[in-house]
Amino acid sequence: MAKKFNRKQQEIRKYERKTDRPARIVPEAVLPSYVENVLLRTEKDLLALGQANLRMFKKYWRREERSLGKQIDELSEVIKALESVATPEVLGASDDAVTRKAAEALAAQYERPEFPEVVMVKNTIDGKYYPEPQDEASRSRRPGKTTFNYCGWCKYAHNSIRRCNYNIASQCKLLWPGMVMHDFNTPCMVLNQSALGISATAEYLKMEKNGIANEKSNVVAKLHYLSWLEKQAAKDLVLAKLPPLPICREDVPYEVGQEVVCYLPQWEGVWPEWQRMFVVGTVTDTPERLNGWVTVKFLQQVSRSESTRGVLGGYGVNLYAHGSFVMTPEEFEILRWNLEYREVWLRSCVSPGEDDQAVRDEIVDFRQAGPLSAG
Repeated sequence: MAKKFNRKQQEIRKYERKTDRPARIVPEAVLPSYVENVLLRTEKDLLALGQANLRMFKKYWRREERSLGKQIDELSEVIKALESVATPEVLGASDDAVTRKAAEALAAQYERPEFPEVVMVKNTIDGKYYPEPQDEASRSRRPGKTTFNYCGWCKYAHNSIRRCNYNIASQCKLLWPGMVMHDFNTPCMVLNQSALGISATAEYLKMEKNGIANEKSNVVAKLHYLSWLEKQAAKDLVLAKLPPLPICREDVPYEVGQEVVCYLPQWEGVWPEWQRMFVVGTVTDTPERLNGWVTVKFLQQVSRSESTRGVLGGYGVNLYAHGSFVMTPEEFEILRWNLEYREVWLRSCVSPGEDDQAVRDEIVDFRQAGPLSAG
């Protein structure tokens, strides 16, 4: 028995080497943050999603990778700037004038303006009064111009109250902890620190940068894993519960008169008489005209409520074209007969607080029944 097990493990490892298989990742870890209420238990579930979903997930994680890379580049720039002040010569000097000279050289690369007229203005967001410059030069100054001199136009200001091109009040990315809000005309407090203080700030930012780099490495691993899965998966539908993003169904054009199959969920307070069902209909208006939505007309009346009979007198419905509430007959057949995909798709139709089995019982049996229609 042990030998059989060992032979099987060797075959798996050989297969993984042959296909350049990346390390496995927990299925839930590759889901974008906006994908809610989708239960994936195994790698088989991920494969069942099909190529369309996996490509969509990859687009999300590529954006995350670019965002993290940008953060790393920004921190590298800041660390380099701080280290240009806290040099070994400065750290070893006993005279504070040496530190001050290095700090002034850094600040001299940017503007150090004067503010001839400052008034207190009430902010409509929090109701507090903040000083604001009234001179035209300040109002037209571009962001990043007073870095290491004043907070208002410093490129390291964040979480700020904005006005024109500047920050009325902001926090400092270079101070740890930088939770205090500083007025626009506050002299740079980073360069008012000692050389040791500046060096400590740089070391803290290095740790933050390493943490982001590790996070980026994890994202890269997810991208490798998703790319490998995409090669193994079939081209299938997209999940019914995914948000309306234009990256879901770009390859499915809809034309007036085209036959489609629609899944009608039971939307509380909207169409309460619907009992989760599939209905055949024809397209009467296209996504190009309706900003991503498609109007479908059915042979049977799907809504009898006075408040919901606006679409074709209750015989039609507007559905988002890039999700799987509306699908082609060919896609519906995939959903009917692909057991693995159907299992994941059904789970995606369950809302928080609903009973999983009750939802399954309400949905038409894919194997026995075709799309519902009334002629």
